[in-house]
Amino acid sequence: MAFIRWMIVVLSVVFLTTLAINAADTIDTPGSSLIGAAIGALDAPPCPEDMVLVSMSGGDVCVDRYEASTSDTCPYQDPMSKRETDDNLSLDSCVPESVANQKPWRNISRQQAELACARVGKRLPSNSEWYRASLGTPDKNIGWGKEDCNVHTSAEAPDTTGSRANCRSAAGAYDMIGNVWEWLEETVVEDKYIDTAFPDAGYVTNIDARGIPIGTDAVNPDDAFFRDYFWLEGETVRGMLRGGYWRSKSDAGQYALNVTVPPSFVGTAVGFRCVKDAN
Repeated sequence: MAFIRWMIVVLSVVFLTTLAINAADTIDTPGSSLIGAAIGALDAPPCPEDMVLVSMSGGDVCVDRYEASTSDTCPYQDPMSKRETDDNLSLDSCVPESVANQKPWRNISRQQAELACARVGKRLPSNSEWYRASLGTPDKNIGWGKEDCNVHTSAEAPDTTGSRANCRSAAGAYDMIGNVWEWLEETVVEDKYIDTAFPDAGYVTNIDARGIPIGTDAVNPDDAFFRDYFWLEGETVRGMLRGGYWRSKSDAGQYALNVTVPPSFVGTAVGFRCVKDAN
């Protein structure tokens, strides 16, 4: 019994001494101790600086603040074909970045965009995640200025990321309307999205809670939905693109949805951004 009591005393002294050392370390170098690390973890923001927080019913997510661009380690800074994107992705050091004033990474298929996002521990957004992140972006129909979303230009290429100061969502994401179309992670089969059958192509007149068009008008634009357009045609299996591009004019917007191309499609007006679960 005496030995057991002695062991208890020794262990107690060691435990209290450890706490005292860690407490002192916390005062001198807060981030280097166990206690400091725990406090730092509690204070850590839910998203890194290059992403914005978006609240979702199934759990908050971090969405890239800017459309994806290529890192300096990529051989092609502005890929002009699927082959050039393949060459980029052949190097493990080539990754997508969310930074301002860079050319969006275009000419990339959905599968390639998924691989690019995975390299930085992210993924493509779901339709609902993209839609929630886009809300609050000024969706103008006429009178576009140089600071508004890039939807009304005759240029041959998009603007650099984040260069339109007014094209910012309530969450803080830039260029979710116009500039380049953005890939989503979902697939459409036989004109049906999960449990919802799409209406015919046309101007959006009604949506569901996910921002999916459930009503359209082939002729008459609806100002209540900013005259945004829904495209539907093509093959049996298609990918989903949202937002519009630099020549879409009023057809672009937070309700604009393009379901006309397969996931393997590559185009000069198609890019992406990545997301991940919040901390």
